[in-house]
Amino acid sequence: MQELKSRPWVFKRRRQQRNIRRLLVALSALTVFNIGYGMARAEQDNGKAAFNRLTEPSELLSSPVGQNGEAVYSVEGSAVRFVFVRDGKDAKIRFLCSGGVTPCGTSYTLTGERAMGGDLLFRSGEGVPVLQLTAAGGGTVFGGADFVPAALPRTGAAILRD
Repeated sequence: MQELKSRPWVFKRRRQQRNIRRLLVALSALTVFNIGYGMARAEQDNGKAAFNRLTEPSELLSSPVGQNGEAVYSVEGSAVRFVFVRDGKDAKIRFLCSGGVTPCGTSYTLTGERAMGGDLLFRSGEGVPVLQLTAAGGGTVFGGADFVPAALPRTGAAILRD
């Protein structure tokens, strides 16, 4: 006991060490939480930015397919022509009545979503793929939806801007 009285700093030192350990544990836990939260937040922001980049029209070609606004396109190897009006992720398509193409004349709303390889896929209200725009500025129109002319194959045909 005499030894403890002669060295009172021993108790203070142990208490300080305990407090420092507690502080380090608390700071470590807070740091781990902040890193995890920051990574999740960055992933979320990157996902939005990536989607916005994918839905913007490409500038790689002189007149890329699927730019915002209205344009007339023709399907390679057939008499099918259509008007495509794009407004961000949503779009409207109307097949023109020329060369015996049926059905035609009615506008249909399409919904855009991301596809593989940075492409943008437009689907009908029933979820059937109708039009795919590539990141390089090309496009493919697919048969299979009720309003798409029967002359178009389900596997798709390339489209060109008129």
